[in-house]
Amino acid sequence: MDYYINELPIEAELYNLYHSVGWFNYLSCEYKLTAMLEQSSYFVTVKHDNQLVGLIRALTDGISIVYIQDLLVLPEYQNKGVGKQLLNYVLKQYNGVRQIVLTTDNDPTKKYFYEKSGLFATIDFNCISYMKLNM
Repeated sequence: MDYYINELPIEAELYNLYHSVGWFNYLSCEYKLTAMLEQSSYFVTVKHDNQLVGLIRALTDGISIVYIQDLLVLPEYQNKGVGKQLLNYVLKQYNGVRQIVLTTDNDPTKKYFYEKSGLFATIDFNCISYMKLNM
């Protein structure tokens, strides 16, 4: 597998990846997936046999916080270390930043994955997260 740092894939590849993991809200005409990556602080994509199989993207001020916005891996490549490798790229890139934050589904499998990678629920730090979705 080949990993690419801040190398933009084509829109159709991104569409297929987001669709494969059921992130349909990103696929409406109001979002342009390539623009989301271009405006991110950092992203890494992974290809296998010239097919986009995963990506991670982050937003940051580079000092106090990194927000991992997306971590996606094609279903047939999940549980093969691709997601872990992508997450490790971000964790290494921003090792000196105080907070690394992400929001994900409340699912035991995802909780296990992130905790095994050194991230923990905000409640473990006596914190709570809030959000607003504009639909």
